[in-house]
Order: sequence, then structure tokens, then C-alpha cells
Amino acid sequence: MSPIFELPPFTQAEYESGLEGVYRDAKLVDEDDEPSMQLLAVAIKTEVMKHPVNDWLKRTGGALHRDNLLNSVFPTLVGPRDYKRQPNPDLSKAIYEGILRDVSGVTSPNAESLVQQLVMAEGWVLCRIALSGGRTQDGYYVTQSWKCLTEDFNPAYRRKMLLAAQRYGAQMDLIIKAVPALASKAQREYDTGTKVALDAGANLFAPALAAAKSGTDSNGNEPTSKAEASDAEPQPVSDTATA
Repeated sequence: MSPIFELPPFTQAEYESGLEGVYRDAKLVDEDDEPSMQLLAVAIKTEVMKHPVNDWLKRTGGALHRDNLLNSVFPTLVGPRDYKRQPNPDLSKAIYEGILRDVSGVTSPNAESLVQQLVMAEGWVLCRIALSGGRTQDGYYVTQSWKCLTEDFNPAYRRKMLLAAQRYGAQMDLIIKAVPALASKAQREYDTGTKVALDAGANLFAPALAAAKSGTDSNGNEPTSKAEASDAEPQPVSDTATA
């Protein structure tokens, strides 16, 4: 008789041990011998800084493919092509996917991500780009080009802001249709809410903007590099850029 529940192909302890082993082989563990996201970010930053792109037409050719990044940072990581050659293919796959999640997390283009912070400190911006088709952003490069940023960095955040405004407007539309007498109040709510949101965003970069206009960085130091001067207008938001 077959068992009612299929036994898992590996235990949580085996997974954690395998994952830690890959980090240990890459020398990316802290003093407690635990995987270190900070050390991972530093290792990735070293690799992506080898791929500066300031010509937007050369982004695809100049970007670092994720597979090559993984090979450089995690030399003993077993990839999808070799799962079946391992004693436990399911465990190898789980470890690979765990590493992939960690890499994806620290390479987020968001301002607070670890790699972005390290790249920014050297006067560059990290961008991710889809190299293999579809929506998967499996390429990385750094840039100082406004044109590159309008293609691979700004659109995702612009779209999120647009969608948030549309959802906010849809809620006010619901109120007005349901209770027409509240139309003026709904309009004031929308106008006030969007202004507060826009002001909050602008306030975040106001110090850096003032410093840039004065010829220093936000700490009052002279800039170490000059970004490309460009008057290129932002491009329409495409459906392929993701955050």
C-alpha cells in the first residue's frame, strides 16, 4: 500500500546545511559561521561594478548575466543543468532557488537595497534588465546615464505611482457615484491626498537636490564623478520593466 503522505525529498536541516555550505565555500559567512547578506552584497557589488554602461543602446551587451554572477560569487553552487547529476536533485534545486532569492533581494534597485547603497556610494546607480526575454530581470549593470535610467530604472516606480493614483481615484469615484452629495468632499480628499504624497516624495530627495545644485554631495563633499549630462525626456512606461 502506498503511503498517504509522500515523504519530503529532504529535511529542513539538510536544506539549511546545504545552503550554509554554499555560503561557506564562497567565504560569505559572518563570525558566527552564518550566511551574511552584507558580505554577499559586497561580493555582488564588486562584480556589477565591472559592468558600467552609459550608452543605452549597449545595455544588453554590457550587462552582467545572472548566471555569470552566480558562478563568480558562488563557485560551488549547483545550477539547473546539473540537478540530475546530484545525489538529491530536489535538494540541489531548493538550495539554488534559495540562493537566487537572496541574490534577488540584495540586488533590488530600491534605494534601501544593500547593493544599490554600495553602488550609489561610488556615484553609480544599479539597474536590472531582462536579458533572456520575458519579465525576468536576469541582467545587472551600473550607470550614470539618464537615458539608461529612463529605460530600466524610473519606469517601474513611475508605474507604481500611476497605479496608486488610479486606485485612489477609483475609490473617490465609488463615493461620488454612491453618494453624489459628497462629490466635493471626495474631490478635496483626492487633491489633498495626492499633494501630501507628492510632497512627501519630494521632501526625501530635497537635501540631495540642494547639495547637487551647490556642487557638493549630501554630506557637503565635492563629487568624485560627473554623471552624463542629458536632456532626454522620460520614455513611456513599458510593460516589461519591473521593480
